[in-house]
Amino acid sequence: MTNLDPIIERVNETLKKLTGYPLNDAQKEALMKILDKPRGIVQMPTGSGKTRLAAAFIWALYYLRFIGNGDIILYFSPRVVIREQTFDEFRGSLAVGSANSPFDVDTVKPTMIAKAIKWLNYYLTKGPLPSKIGVYILTPQLLNLYLKESGSSLDRFVRVKVIILDEVHHIYWGPEIAKKITDLLRIDNIKFVLGLSATPVREAVNNVGNILYSLSSSKAMEMGILVRKLKIYSTKTFTRIPEAYSKSDKWWDAVKDIDIQWKFAVIERAEKYAQEIVEKLGKEVGSLNQRVPKTLVVAANTKEADRLKEFLIKEIGNRGRENPENLVYVAHYKEDEPIEVINQFKAGKEGVLVTVNMADLGFDDPDLEVLVIARPINTPVGYVQIRGRVLRKPKNSQNLKETRYALIIDLTGAAEYEKHVEDVELGKYAQTIKSEELKRDLTGDGDVPEISGEVKIGEYKIIEIPPTSTPTNTSHRKSAYVKIIIDREENTCMIEEFPAKLNFLLKKHYSVNMFQILFSPGLRQRIEDIIKENFPGWISYTEMSREGIMVYKRKD
Repeated sequence: MTNLDPIIERVNETLKKLTGYPLNDAQKEALMKILDKPRGIVQMPTGSGKTRLAAAFIWALYYLRFIGNGDIILYFSPRVVIREQTFDEFRGSLAVGSANSPFDVDTVKPTMIAKAIKWLNYYLTKGPLPSKIGVYILTPQLLNLYLKESGSSLDRFVRVKVIILDEVHHIYWGPEIAKKITDLLRIDNIKFVLGLSATPVREAVNNVGNILYSLSSSKAMEMGILVRKLKIYSTKTFTRIPEAYSKSDKWWDAVKDIDIQWKFAVIERAEKYAQEIVEKLGKEVGSLNQRVPKTLVVAANTKEADRLKEFLIKEIGNRGRENPENLVYVAHYKEDEPIEVINQFKAGKEGVLVTVNMADLGFDDPDLEVLVIARPINTPVGYVQIRGRVLRKPKNSQNLKETRYALIIDLTGAAEYEKHVEDVELGKYAQTIKSEELKRDLTGDGDVPEISGEVKIGEYKIIEIPPTSTPTNTSHRKSAYVKIIIDREENTCMIEEFPAKLNFLLKKHYSVNMFQILFSPGLRQRIEDIIKENFPGWISYTEMSREGIMVYKRKD
């Protein structure tokens, strides 16, 4: 394709005007790659802006005159929650409602079957041509249901020119739906197919196309697209279940010894996990009486999830918090309204959500601060997917991720996969991991037998990403560095350079009223003296829930 730089810049200016935010460098690079090929997959971490990239792709196709009035773009989202988020994102980024917008964006709830069938019939096969470019958001399940209930066939979808598959690894979890999507992608009039995922699987690469662009989470953290730091407490759980060996039933006999501890909901394990979670949260933020960090617990099965909720309420109450039952939520497929529970948790500023089938329900909360892994993860790809839930940049400036780091409490040894994370994110596992293997990691188990056992938690090791580092020019410099974190920008300097560097940064960020200072051991008093003597408009003090020194603008 000819020089794409002018088109990409035009798209960038359009999105900046519509939303107030330009494309980041990774999105620009990814857009360049996907415009050069009609079909393929973009692999980017959760929270790095794949939906926004999809909107940029649509604008670019329009500016290149590859699509026009009457053409249809189908955007598939396998999760109902994300479908709604995408709809809201597209209405803003595609200027829906503006007289000058070339796009019409619409969606329908998959639960409204009769309306959904009528909606799809009208837009895709029977109705008059749209006066604009139709961008229609639906789930793969709805497409499958429509084809079964209406008696329609895919060869009538002649208006569809572009297919975008969000969470493309999820598309191939069911053979019937996977076949419908595969057949849809083969229709001659479909000219562009884009798959989006943090972890593509073999079926996606084989049916959608090769990986055109990859971004690692470490690079995204370095670029400021994701949180700047991740801290992991990692240990292993050992559960002995004497009762299991006394049963003669064939089902019990078939369970392998190495897996037996995870074939049951273990009451004592749920209790021990609740104690460990509350202890670690208290260690990180001080008193839980002021605030319980927003925490997602990924449990092994529905019964253990319910027990975890029960024990977490008890443990938080033991810490002196009033009404702890209002701070702990559980959401899984056996609950009546799991989506409503998730939305309630997301709307709050604190609390713990226990879930099992996280991927089926859908969970994306930028203000999530802590992820607890309370079940075994069997593939590095599954670990990357679950890990990504806590790496989004927060909206709340007082969030633990904003002031310090994202936190993972790994109770099952899953963090052993950290050494494989970048290989997964750069596509090296895309042809080796099957969709069903990833599904098992992300959905957990359902209703399993509940049993008693003896539980032991191993020693914790702490993993920091990126690793804690200091300037290394001389031995003196190793022990005398200062890091200034101001308006999400980090600047490291020597203590001798600190007054001048801080003066420069305060002029640059003139509207900021708070910033953080990290430093080498032994420098606290010297830094406080420098601020007091040289920056009279600012007050420094230590907060228990934050590293280093917090500095606030003095109020007149």
